[in-house]
Amino acid sequence: MVRNGESLTLGPVQARRDQGGYRIGFIPRGTGLAAPEAFWKSLDVVAIVAGKMVKSLAELTTGKGRQNVASPIGITRVSSDAVKQGGNYYLRVLSLISLSLALLNLLPLLPLDGGHILFTLIEGARGRFVRREIYERVSVVGLALVLLLFFIGLTNDISGLS
Repeated sequence: MVRNGESLTLGPVQARRDQGGYRIGFIPRGTGLAAPEAFWKSLDVVAIVAGKMVKSLAELTTGKGRQNVASPIGITRVSSDAVKQGGNYYLRVLSLISLSLALLNLLPLLPLDGGHILFTLIEGARGRFVRREIYERVSVVGLALVLLLFFIGLTNDISGLS
């Protein structure tokens, strides 16, 4: 292991007694947030990420936001870079990726959960099921949009490898 430019040899570590228990490894430092404050802070972060995602998707329709889309290749590259910067940074990036994927899944496109939620609401409001043909056609359009989004991310990541 290299720390501050010097090579260190780390041997086995014994558990240390801390706060009535034994610990091996790192001990988190800093101050935490109280539950209500953490809840509101998390809602702020979700709102910020959702807003940026909506803005990026809107820019995609004009062709400007293309560089903001990544495929699993780009996600892996960003995660790998984050690991090199430290565990705290990696966890932040990982949480942002997870949140982004969760919000993306809520888009009202039929292969995604948001599409199923939308169709369930439509069926509930109408009081009857949507015809299968309509469901299939909307699914094909939604799947095409999801594949297009994936293709844009893939071309971005492949062009970024060289």
